Amino acid sequence: MRGYSRRWAFTLIETAMAVLILGASLATVLSMITTSFHQMGQQKMQTSAVGFAAGQMNRFLFEEPFATLASVPYTEVVLDGVWFQYKLDVKPVPNSAIHFKFKHIQYHDPRHGGATSTGAEPSVPTMTEENPPITQLDSKSTGGGAIPVLKDLLLTVRWHGPGDDYTDEFVLKLVSRKAHI
Repeated sequence: MRGYSRRWAFTLIETAMAVLILGASLATVLSMITTSFHQMGQQKMQTSAVGFAAGQMNRFLFEEPFATLASVPYTEVVLDGVWFQYKLDVKPVPNSAIHFKFKHIQYHDPRHGGATSTGAEPSVPTMTEENPPITQLDSKSTGGGAIPVLKDLLLTVRWHGPGDDYTDEFVLKLVSRKAHI
C-alpha cells in the first residue's frame, strides 16, 4: 500500500510548484487584460479627440464669418469624462503670395438636348478660343492686396482622462485654409 500512495499522491513540493506556475500564469494573463483595457481607454479617448477636433474645425470653417475669424487661446471643454483643450491660430495669407487662374469648362448635362442611339450627347459643346472665360485670383484682383482673401488655420487639440494631466503625447493638430470669395 505504501508504493501505491507514492505513485498517485502529490507531495507538498509538487503542490507548491503547481500553485506557483498557476499564479505566474494568472498574473501574466491579468497583466495582459489590464494593459488591453488601458489601451482600449486610450483609443476611445483618441477617437473622441479626433471627432472633437473635426467638429471644431468644421465650426471655424463653416460657421464663423471670415471677417471675424481670429486666433483663439486655449479653451477647455469636458465631454463624456474626457478633458479637451483647443486653440486656434489664424494667419492671414498675404495676397501677394496668391497667383492662380483656371479656365472654366462648360458642363453640359447629357440627359438634356439631342440624344443619340446610346442616349448620350455626341460631343461636349466647345468654347470659342478668342474669349474663354477665366477666373483669376491674384494681388491685382483683390483690391491691391489690402484685404486678405485667404486665412490659414491651425487647430491644436490636447486631451486627457480623469486624474491625468495634459501631455505632449496626446496632441492633435489640424491645418486648413479658409477663403473669402
